[in-house]
Parts: sequence; structure tokens; C-alpha cells
Amino acid sequence: MDAIVVIDGKNSVILKPSQRFEFYLAPGNHMFSIKPDKNLLSEPMSETDIEIRPNGPNSFRLRLISGDGPRIERSVQIQD
Repeated sequence: MDAIVVIDGKNSVILKPSQRFEFYLAPGNHMFSIKPDKNLLSEPMSETDIEIRPNGPNSFRLRLISGDGPRIERSVQIQD
């Protein structure tokens, strides 16, 4: 299922499963919203306030969980 990532009220990217993207934000709090691209199953939209820390790490993982809605979580396991 594709997901639309909205950052501070602006559509930022549509992700397919296992895709990743990089973006740069100023340190501070930012509102992330995740919603399914085609909301055929009436999945709820998820909103999360995320703190971008100066000098990182600032890696996150998006998880789409059927019936429970999308989640975005801080991750230290993402590697280049």
C-alpha cells in the first residue's frame, strides 16, 4: 500500500513499500502526517509531532499496519 507523507501540512512524498527518502528540516518540532494513498479500507490518518534534534540522529521508519493505521517511529537501525 502506498503512503503519502505530509510534513507541516505540505504533501512531501508518496512512498511505495520498501522505498526510502531523505529530506532536511530545521531543528525543532514538525508535524508529520501519514495517510494511505488509496484509502480503500478507510485506514485512519496518523499524525505525529516529531522533534528534529540538532546533530541527529534523525532517522525514522514508517510502518503501515492494516487496521491500526500508519506509524512513524525514530530509528537508529537505518543504514546507507
